[in-house]
Amino acid sequence: MRMQSISVFVAALLVFTGVLSADTPPLALDFTSLGGSANNASCCSTGGLGWSLGWSFYTNAAVTVTSLDYWNSPTGLTQSHDVGIYDSNQNLVVSASVGPNDPVIPNGAGYGWQEVFVTPVTLAAHQTYYIAGVTGTVDPYAYSVGGLTTIPQITYLTEQDFDSGTLVFPANNTWPGVDPAYFSANFNVPEPPSFVYLFGYGMMGLAALGLARKKPFRS
Repeated sequence: MRMQSISVFVAALLVFTGVLSADTPPLALDFTSLGGSANNASCCSTGGLGWSLGWSFYTNAAVTVTSLDYWNSPTGLTQSHDVGIYDSNQNLVVSASVGPNDPVIPNGAGYGWQEVFVTPVTLAAHQTYYIAGVTGTVDPYAYSVGGLTTIPQITYLTEQDFDSGTLVFPANNTWPGVDPAYFSANFNVPEPPSFVYLFGYGMMGLAALGLARKKPFRS
Protein backbone atom coordinates (compact mmCIF):
# COMPACT_ATOMS: atom_id res chain seq x y z
CA MET A 1 0.00 0.00 0.00
CA ARG A 2 2.89 2.32 0.83
CA MET A 3 4.48 1.70 -2.57
CA GLN A 4 1.13 2.37 -4.23
CA SER A 5 0.86 5.72 -2.44
CA ILE A 6 4.38 6.63 -3.52
CA SER A 7 3.58 5.70 -7.12
CA VAL A 8 0.42 7.84 -7.10
CA PHE A 9 2.36 10.76 -5.63
CA VAL A 10 5.13 10.55 -8.23
CA ALA A 11 2.67 10.20 -11.14
CA ALA A 12 0.64 13.18 -9.98
CA LEU A 13 3.79 15.23 -9.56
CA LEU A 14 4.98 14.40 -13.07
CA VAL A 15 1.61 15.29 -14.61
CA PHE A 16 1.45 18.52 -12.66
CA THR A 17 5.02 19.50 -13.56
CA GLY A 18 4.38 18.75 -17.23
CA VAL A 19 1.33 20.99 -17.27
CA LEU A 20 3.27 23.81 -15.64
CA SER A 21 6.07 23.61 -18.19
CA ALA A 22 3.75 23.31 -21.21
CA ASP A 23 1.39 26.17 -20.42
CA THR A 24 1.85 29.54 -22.12
CA PRO A 25 0.65 32.56 -20.15
CA PRO A 26 -2.40 34.09 -21.86
CA LEU A 27 -1.91 37.12 -24.11
CA ALA A 28 -3.71 40.25 -22.90
CA LEU A 29 -4.76 41.00 -26.48
CA ASP A 30 -4.97 38.85 -29.58
CA PHE A 31 -6.45 38.92 -33.09
CA THR A 32 -7.35 36.30 -35.67
CA SER A 33 -6.57 38.12 -38.92
CA LEU A 34 -3.84 40.45 -40.09
CA GLY A 35 -4.24 43.11 -42.76
CA GLY A 36 -0.53 43.76 -42.96
CA SER A 37 2.81 43.94 -41.20
CA ALA A 38 5.19 46.75 -42.13
CA ASN A 39 7.37 49.57 -40.86
CA ASN A 40 7.10 52.98 -42.54
CA ALA A 41 8.75 54.91 -39.72
CA SER A 42 11.73 56.02 -41.82
CA CYS A 43 9.46 58.02 -44.12
CA CYS A 44 6.55 59.01 -41.89
CA SER A 45 7.75 59.55 -38.32
CA THR A 46 9.28 62.84 -37.24
CA GLY A 47 13.01 62.61 -37.78
CA GLY A 48 12.59 59.13 -39.23
CA LEU A 49 13.35 57.52 -35.86
CA GLY A 50 10.18 55.50 -35.36
CA TRP A 51 7.43 55.52 -32.79
CA SER A 52 6.67 54.59 -29.26
CA LEU A 53 3.64 52.70 -30.55
CA GLY A 54 0.90 50.87 -28.69
CA TRP A 55 -2.58 51.03 -27.27
CA SER A 56 -4.54 52.04 -24.21
CA PHE A 57 -6.77 49.83 -22.11
CA TYR A 58 -9.06 49.95 -19.10
CA THR A 59 -8.71 47.45 -16.26
CA ASN A 60 -12.07 45.89 -15.40
CA ALA A 61 -10.32 44.12 -12.52
CA ALA A 62 -6.83 44.03 -11.08
CA VAL A 63 -4.48 42.24 -13.46
CA THR A 64 -0.95 40.90 -12.97
CA VAL A 65 1.62 41.36 -15.73
CA THR A 66 4.09 38.47 -15.94
CA SER A 67 5.83 39.21 -19.24
CA LEU A 68 6.04 41.83 -21.99
CA ASP A 69 5.95 41.09 -25.72
CA TYR A 70 6.87 42.61 -29.07
CA TRP A 71 5.21 41.70 -32.37
CA ASN A 72 7.03 38.93 -34.21
CA SER A 73 6.31 39.49 -37.87
CA PRO A 74 6.60 36.81 -40.58
CA THR A 75 10.26 37.82 -40.96
CA GLY A 76 11.05 37.77 -37.22
CA LEU A 77 12.85 40.40 -35.16
CA THR A 78 16.23 41.72 -36.24
CA GLN A 79 16.83 44.02 -33.25
CA SER A 80 15.74 44.56 -29.66
CA HIS A 81 12.68 46.64 -28.81
CA ASP A 82 11.90 48.31 -25.49
CA VAL A 83 8.33 47.70 -24.28
CA GLY A 84 6.64 49.39 -21.33
CA ILE A 85 3.33 50.00 -19.58
CA TYR A 86 2.42 53.45 -18.24
CA ASP A 87 -0.33 54.58 -15.90
CA SER A 88 -2.60 57.54 -16.68
CA ASN A 89 -0.16 59.89 -14.90
CA GLN A 90 2.52 58.88 -17.43
CA ASN A 91 4.48 56.91 -14.84
CA LEU A 92 6.35 53.90 -16.24
CA VAL A 93 5.01 50.89 -14.30
CA VAL A 94 7.00 48.07 -15.90
CA SER A 95 9.37 47.77 -18.86
CA ALA A 96 11.75 45.35 -20.57
CA SER A 97 13.73 44.91 -23.75
CA VAL A 98 12.51 42.17 -26.11
CA GLY A 99 15.10 40.72 -28.46
CA PRO A 100 15.40 38.38 -31.46
CA ASN A 101 16.36 35.39 -29.30
CA ASP A 102 13.45 35.61 -26.87
CA PRO A 103 10.70 32.92 -27.00
CA VAL A 104 7.87 33.27 -29.53
CA ILE A 105 4.22 32.96 -28.49
CA PRO A 106 1.90 32.07 -31.41
CA ASN A 107 -1.06 34.36 -31.94
CA GLY A 108 -4.45 33.87 -33.56
CA ALA A 109 -3.32 35.26 -36.91
CA GLY A 110 -0.65 32.59 -37.28
CA TYR A 111 2.35 34.72 -36.40
CA GLY A 112 3.32 35.60 -32.85
CA TRP A 113 4.85 37.75 -30.14
CA GLN A 114 8.34 37.52 -28.71
CA GLU A 115 8.22 37.42 -24.95
CA VAL A 116 10.46 38.42 -22.06
CA PHE A 117 9.52 37.65 -18.46
CA VAL A 118 9.42 40.42 -15.87
CA THR A 119 9.04 40.60 -12.12
CA PRO A 120 5.22 40.34 -11.77
CA VAL A 121 3.47 43.69 -11.45
CA THR A 122 -0.21 44.14 -10.58
CA LEU A 123 -2.19 46.85 -12.38
CA ALA A 124 -4.96 48.33 -10.24
CA ALA A 125 -8.62 47.81 -11.14
CA HIS A 126 -10.70 50.51 -12.83
CA GLN A 127 -7.77 52.47 -14.23
CA THR A 128 -6.55 53.42 -17.71
CA TYR A 129 -3.11 52.18 -18.75
CA TYR A 130 -0.97 52.59 -21.86
CA ILE A 131 1.36 50.01 -23.39
CA ALA A 132 3.95 50.88 -26.05
CA GLY A 133 6.86 49.37 -27.91
CA VAL A 134 9.70 51.19 -29.67
CA THR A 135 9.34 50.36 -33.37
CA GLY A 136 12.69 51.53 -34.69
CA THR A 137 12.78 51.73 -38.48
CA VAL A 138 13.27 48.11 -39.53
CA ASP A 139 11.12 45.48 -37.81
CA PRO A 140 7.44 45.50 -38.85
CA TYR A 141 4.43 46.06 -36.59
CA ALA A 142 0.91 44.75 -37.21
CA TYR A 143 -1.96 46.81 -38.63
CA SER A 144 -5.52 46.46 -39.92
CA VAL A 145 -6.22 43.51 -37.66
CA GLY A 146 -9.50 41.62 -37.32
CA GLY A 147 -11.11 39.44 -34.68
CA LEU A 148 -9.63 41.47 -31.83
CA THR A 149 -10.11 39.91 -28.39
CA THR A 150 -8.80 40.67 -24.91
CA ILE A 151 -8.70 38.90 -21.59
CA PRO A 152 -11.79 39.64 -19.40
CA GLN A 153 -9.77 41.80 -17.00
CA ILE A 154 -9.20 44.55 -19.58
CA THR A 155 -11.03 46.49 -22.29
CA TYR A 156 -9.18 47.78 -25.37
CA LEU A 157 -9.59 51.55 -25.82
CA THR A 158 -7.56 53.20 -28.60
CA GLU A 159 -4.38 53.24 -30.65
CA GLN A 160 -1.64 55.31 -28.96
CA ASP A 161 1.63 56.65 -30.33
CA PHE A 162 4.39 59.22 -30.04
CA ASP A 163 7.20 60.05 -32.47
CA SER A 164 10.33 58.80 -30.74
CA GLY A 165 13.27 56.47 -31.18
CA THR A 166 13.14 55.61 -27.47
CA LEU A 167 10.44 54.40 -25.09
CA VAL A 168 8.24 57.30 -24.02
CA PHE A 169 4.63 57.74 -22.97
CA PRO A 170 2.45 57.27 -26.12
CA ALA A 171 0.42 60.44 -25.62
CA ASN A 172 -1.14 60.72 -29.08
CA ASN A 173 -4.07 59.02 -30.77
CA THR A 174 -2.98 60.01 -34.27
CA TRP A 175 -5.17 57.61 -36.25
CA PRO A 176 -8.52 57.36 -34.40
CA GLY A 177 -10.40 56.41 -37.57
CA VAL A 178 -8.54 53.15 -38.05
CA ASP A 179 -8.93 51.54 -34.60
CA PRO A 180 -8.12 48.80 -33.81
CA ALA A 181 -4.97 49.93 -35.52
CA TYR A 182 -1.29 49.38 -34.93
CA PHE A 183 0.19 46.76 -32.62
CA SER A 184 3.81 46.42 -31.62
CA ALA A 185 3.48 45.67 -27.89
CA ASN A 186 1.54 43.22 -25.75
CA PHE A 187 1.70 41.59 -22.33
CA ASN A 188 0.87 38.31 -20.60
CA VAL A 189 -1.00 37.40 -17.45
CA PRO A 190 -0.84 34.26 -15.26
CA GLU A 191 -2.57 31.10 -16.47
CA PRO A 192 -5.75 30.60 -14.40
CA PRO A 193 -5.95 27.33 -12.43
CA SER A 194 -7.47 24.56 -14.54
CA PHE A 195 -9.04 21.20 -13.73
CA VAL A 196 -5.69 19.53 -14.41
CA TYR A 197 -3.98 21.76 -11.87
CA LEU A 198 -6.62 20.99 -9.26
CA PHE A 199 -6.44 17.29 -10.08
CA GLY A 200 -2.66 17.32 -9.65
CA TYR A 201 -2.88 19.08 -6.30
CA GLY A 202 -5.61 16.69 -5.14
CA MET A 203 -3.73 13.56 -6.15
CA MET A 204 -0.56 14.72 -4.44
CA GLY A 205 -2.54 15.54 -1.31
CA LEU A 206 -4.19 12.13 -1.21
CA ALA A 207 -0.89 10.36 -1.80
CA ALA A 208 0.80 12.37 0.96
CA LEU A 209 -2.07 11.53 3.33
CA GLY A 210 -1.66 7.81 2.52
CA LEU A 211 2.06 7.99 3.23
CA ALA A 212 1.46 9.76 6.54
CA ARG A 213 -1.04 7.11 7.68
CA LYS A 214 1.42 4.31 6.89
CA LYS A 215 4.33 5.95 8.73
CA PRO A 216 5.37 3.76 11.69
CA PHE A 217 4.78 5.14 15.17
CA ARG A 218 7.92 5.93 17.10
CA SER A 219 7.93 6.72 20.80
